[in-house]
Amino acid sequence: MQEVARAAITIFHGNGMSYCLVGKFSLSSLRNEKSGSQNLVVLNNQGKDAEVLKQLLVKTNRNFYLIVPRDPQATYRVLWYGLSSGISSYKRCKVDILTTGTSTSMNIPRAPDIRVRFLSTTSTGGDLSLPVMPLIALVLLKLQAWSDHGRSKKDFERAKVQQDVIDVREMLGIERVAQVKAGDVDSEWMLEWISNRMKERVAEHVKKFPECRLSWAALGL
Repeated sequence: MQEVARAAITIFHGNGMSYCLVGKFSLSSLRNEKSGSQNLVVLNNQGKDAEVLKQLLVKTNRNFYLIVPRDPQATYRVLWYGLSSGISSYKRCKVDILTTGTSTSMNIPRAPDIRVRFLSTTSTGGDLSLPVMPLIALVLLKLQAWSDHGRSKKDFERAKVQQDVIDVREMLGIERVAQVKAGDVDSEWMLEWISNRMKERVAEHVKKFPECRLSWAALGL
């Protein structure tokens, strides 16, 4: 889904914002696979919330559009991108625009720009380097999703748990992830975030999946 990433990144870059990819697309990049959805974190959102950022994309590029979510109590709109015909088996791609900080339910850490990783991939327009959240943060965000979905009272969120389990296990086994460690120079910026809740979530995961204990220990967790 490089077309989607490039479209959003171009707009945010033009408005002086920094950004990186998380979630399914980042995991797919590590696996060298395709994904039907994309999560993009705006690291420097200039005080704008996610809904304002979605409107910016919609107003700037007509391929972005908003629809009403499944949750009747939701106050947000779901962002989609209509793909160019012939470049993918997907006709559209769901795009989640996320912001950092404790003011959001996801509590995404603000990764310094110099710690954002760039993964090379091939797009229809040539080689494209995509900015991706630091690897250990990716794993911990997926772990957080697993924990939060499991506690949710909403059926559609609990339904995501099985895929979260698969994703966490696969991410722990990816070689590039295994080469990083909590507390090293690439992850020292997130020590406070790790100490707050993540160690509890790791312990929760190990209790349920003890076969993952050594993988978490290798990451310093």
